[in-house]
Amino acid sequence: ATQSSYLHHIEPVWKALPAEMRGTFHVGSRQVMKDAQRRCLDVELGGCRMPGPATIIAGYHDLHECHPGRPLIYLSHGVDQTYQDHPSHPAYAGGKQRGRVGLFLVPHEASAAKERAAYPDALVEVIGCPRLDPFPAELRSLHDPLVVAFAWHWDAPIVPESRWSFPEWRHSMVALTQSGEYQVIGTGHP
Repeated sequence: ATQSSYLHHIEPVWKALPAEMRGTFHVGSRQVMKDAQRRCLDVELGGCRMPGPATIIAGYHDLHECHPGRPLIYLSHGVDQTYQDHPSHPAYAGGKQRGRVGLFLVPHEASAAKERAAYPDALVEVIGCPRLDPFPAELRSLHDPLVVAFAWHWDAPIVPESRWSFPEWRHSMVALTQSGEYQVIGTGHP
């Protein structure tokens, strides 16, 4: 995991494996290592650039951090959206340059269909979003007051939808908060 958001998506999958199958949890920076240590994970800085066993990655850029001989398992992070104007972008489901991946773990059937079409020799499994698994069911159900969540993507100039939109929505978020009718939460990605 080269980013904390990737770490948070891989962690529940890694913990679900039997201890004898876990292997080493590699991280790509000291910042991610500190995050892992706060989560009581025993991790190693770097290391994926050497030949070795199958490795779970959660982002397209991490594919390039691993030795070319390592078998790869690609765990989609987030909702795994794609964009009509860039259907083959390597960072999105069904995108180019993912031929090294032998197993795709995706959140829904729409992503699975794209990966299967692009990589017919790879295995594809729909597993939902493991990062949400630790949250109790009562936190995932409707609340009173209703919860309105805003999520902003970092300013990625790939397509208009991947640009930072906080300035356009800030006033709506404030208005909903001040109305007292909603609990308003927000997050940025990553």
